[in-house]
Amino acid sequence: MKPIFWQFSPAVCVVVATLTVFVSYIALGNGKILEYLGWIKPLRPIYWFYGVLAGVLLASFALVVLHLTNTPLGQSSGHKMFYGITVGPILEEIIYRGAGFSVIYIVACSLRFAMHWRIVVAIIGTSLLFAVSHTLVVGIPWLIILMMGLSYGLMRWRSNSSAVTAVMHASYNLLIAAAMILR
Repeated sequence: MKPIFWQFSPAVCVVVATLTVFVSYIALGNGKILEYLGWIKPLRPIYWFYGVLAGVLLASFALVVLHLTNTPLGQSSGHKMFYGITVGPILEEIIYRGAGFSVIYIVACSLRFAMHWRIVVAIIGTSLLFAVSHTLVVGIPWLIILMMGLSYGLMRWRSNSSAVTAVMHASYNLLIAAAMILR
């Protein structure tokens, strides 16, 4: 069953999500909750640029693969595209490369056989969760989403920031949305 506020406009959903994050930020861990989720400045400022560049390159690659395999791009409403460029990447990256990455990493650290592979396990684990949550149909689109997840995971690891992966994700979605509009 959907929460009641989902029956209203997307603006109400954004306000509720923003207030929930703000209250969680203050109430949990003396404002450290976002740090726990990797929502911090990257190790070096150049990672912001790398995030945008990687998102654009990934989207370009995905568009070429879809074109070469005659796989339709799909369509989406203006509201969904706006969400996919703004709030969606932030929420998804907090969930997958923030909470998911941290939890899988910590679990892998606690398992003797996985301890040496903890980064690999966290990247692959969050990428699989990301791909499965976007589509269950295995094929070219699923492989592209898995590749995106792996790229986001690598960026999360190298930059130490899920905020950079949100920028990367938003850049990817922006180029895909532009392709949908311009076709």
